[in-house]
Amino acid sequence: MKISYRILIINFAIVVLIIGSSAVAFYSIMYNVLTSQQSQYLINSANDFIYAYREMLQDTDDDFLYLVKDRTSSLDFFLENKNIDFILEEIEGTHSLSGKFSKDIVQIPDNNFSLNGFIANNPYAVIREYKNPEGRNFFYGRILSNEFINDL
Repeated sequence: MKISYRILIINFAIVVLIIGSSAVAFYSIMYNVLTSQQSQYLINSANDFIYAYREMLQDTDDDFLYLVKDRTSSLDFFLENKNIDFILEEIEGTHSLSGKFSKDIVQIPDNNFSLNGFIANNPYAVIREYKNPEGRNFFYGRILSNEFINDL
C-alpha cells in the first residue's frame, strides 16, 4: 500500500508541475500577444488622427485659397459653411491685426491687437499665414474645440 501512495503523490506532483508551467507559459504568451495587439491599435489610431488632422489643415488651406481667388461670393455666407473659423489681416506698417471674419467660438478683441494677444485669448487656435501678391499678410485657421476633436 505504501508504494501506491508514493506513486499517487508522484503522479499528482507531476500533474501540478505540468499544469503550473503551462499556466505560466500561457499567461506569458497571451500577455505579449495582447500587449502587442494593443500597441498596434494605438499606433493605428494615432496614424488615423494625424491623417484626419492633416486633412483638416489641407481643407482649411484649400478653402482660404479658393476664397482669395473667388472674390465674387459673399464672405460671411461662404465662411459659415466652410472649414475656416477666423481670418485676420495685418495692418500695414505695424504688427497689429484686425479681424476680418470670425465664428462665434473665436474671441477677438474689438480694437487692433497683436498675434500674441490673439493666441492668449484663443490658446487652441491653429493659425496659418498667407501673404498675398500685394504684400498684405493674412492669418486664418481653426479653433480646436472638444466637439471638433471628437469629430476628428
